[in-house]
Amino acid sequence: MSRLARDANAAPIQCLRPSTTYTVTVGAASTSTPAITQRIVRIAATQPLHFKLNATATTSDCYLPAGAVEFIHTFDGDVIHFIKETEADAGTAFITEMI
Repeated sequence: MSRLARDANAAPIQCLRPSTTYTVTVGAASTSTPAITQRIVRIAATQPLHFKLNATATTSDCYLPAGAVEFIHTFDGDVIHFIKETEADAGTAFITEMI
């Protein structure tokens, strides 16, 4: 029997619980998180940025606009690297491990 939360029609709701949150200052040089320990992370940022798993981020990597939220699949030990969008000011990325 499923222990998932249920909606008004008694259908299971797929959801995750926030756990550890990392804050990374994102600037012109690639910065990174500590090693991730969960399978899914949520990324949100105050300024537009690019990110890459397990390698130095460049402005050619995956783009995340300011204010957007992205959920990505990770493996234990992955590290997420960030760099600001070329014309953007430095900002902050918030990375939350989801359980």
